[in-house]
Amino acid sequence: MESVKNALQVMFDYQNADGSLPESGPPLLQQKSDTYHMWTLIGTYNYMLYTGDADFVLKNWPKYLKAIDYIYAKVDSSGLLNQTGTRDWGRWNTGSNNTAANVLLFHTLQTSALLATWLNDTTSLASTWRTRATSLQTALLTHSFDPSYGAFRDNATSTSLYPQDANSLALLFSLIPPNSSTALSISTALTKNWTPLGAQPPELPGNISPFISGFEIQAHFKARRADRGLELIRRSWGWYAKHLNGTYSSTVIEGYRVDGTFGYRAERGYENDASYPWVEFWAYERDDGVGGGD
Repeated sequence: MESVKNALQVMFDYQNADGSLPESGPPLLQQKSDTYHMWTLIGTYNYMLYTGDADFVLKNWPKYLKAIDYIYAKVDSSGLLNQTGTRDWGRWNTGSNNTAANVLLFHTLQTSALLATWLNDTTSLASTWRTRATSLQTALLTHSFDPSYGAFRDNATSTSLYPQDANSLALLFSLIPPNSSTALSISTALTKNWTPLGAQPPELPGNISPFISGFEIQAHFKARRADRGLELIRRSWGWYAKHLNGTYSSTVIEGYRVDGTFGYRAERGYENDASYPWVEFWAYERDDGVGGGD
């Protein structure tokens, strides 16, 4: 966990004056990503969860609070986050009241409340953040959920795009109760994107993202559909692990095309970036869900 601690510390060390956190550390120091900003905060919670290292969190707590204030200030009169830092994981369209970014904020608020509780904060932060999370949950269900389709839209418009990322995260982060009929309908809706080689994100057509598919796998387990989670592992990771032109028995690839070629996001000159450890997310589900006690 030392590497996780060091990576998080770099993000806090390079926090901007307005409270925003960089998307990446030096030498790139890319900026303007609301979602990466929130992932750093969620990562801080995860680090505390697995290590109990309260000293690390306390050391960075003033910066953490500034980061929370920065992102929550983007919630507008609709009750939804207005995503202005639009750099993201690779989906084509971002910004405005993007549903995935709003689900991330919901989880950021929930995990922040837990951190405040663990740190014995006495300023009512935990209560405030839980209340804000509940309000955001209500706004998402009101403005972004399509009951006729049984899943979340890409944003709070009448769009017919039902993204893999937002719907997977809504289940994974319990925005929707795991044992509910709505959770099952979202799980079913996600399978409509499946191809023989994995799940094709409607928000990134023509491609398969093991990064986002890792969240979907965990989402199916959360919705009590382990059969679907295992099937997606077989289709995506199983196919790649056996691919003679891949890295053979490795699961570390950022993405590939639905036809099995290696031109992930080639439309934007991105076809040479194929190695990322983040696509090992299903291993977490293997340990904590399939083989663990989740």
